[in-house]
Amino acid sequence: MNLLYFVLFGLFIFLCVVLGGRKYRSTALYALAIGGVCNANFFHPGTFPIDIFGLTFGIDSIIYSLFIFCVIVMYFIKGKGQAYLLTVSSLIAVLLCALFQFVSDCLSNGYTTQTLISFLSFIISVVSTALVVITMLESIYRINKKITNKYLLLLIGMSIAAVINTTLYYSITTLANQKYDSYLMLVGTSLIGQGMSIAFGQLALWVLNKWDSYWNNKETKRDS
Repeated sequence: MNLLYFVLFGLFIFLCVVLGGRKYRSTALYALAIGGVCNANFFHPGTFPIDIFGLTFGIDSIIYSLFIFCVIVMYFIKGKGQAYLLTVSSLIAVLLCALFQFVSDCLSNGYTTQTLISFLSFIISVVSTALVVITMLESIYRINKKITNKYLLLLIGMSIAAVINTTLYYSITTLANQKYDSYLMLVGTSLIGQGMSIAFGQLALWVLNKWDSYWNNKETKRDS
């Protein structure tokens, strides 16, 4: 049943992008992107493991992919500059989360090595995400000069992000925590989760396009 709930959660959270309609789409993208990238640092397999057929998953693979999806959609509707602005805003929010958690841990439990490691994991997330987004956006920006199909661009962008983020984040955090035995499984399940999220993203983009097409046709008929 966990697999079913995992899939249903992914479908639901990606389809939430339509809640802003056309008028408040940017607002919805900001809310989902910041919520996704911040909470991915909390709800990962290390803290909230999800057993699916004996493998350990985390919803971080879905909600981080949601962040990437929102950045790409922002690129589609507002351009590369606004996509970077969304990214910067999201990463600042992650840094604030890191600071708030670090201060809270120190004041509540005292300074420990684990507190520092937890804080550094946020920093690693910010750096790896910055590298991911720069590589992804610059790649699809260049590809977009020859290919205009948004579904293909979304597939390429989310695939690039999945491979780079998973490789960087789990490699560095594994070295920091010295838990080498779970490395391959975490990388594998993360890629599976993000692969599923690519499908969720394709569906969400299709829904957005249908939504816009419906309202455009309605406005055209009204004006005529």
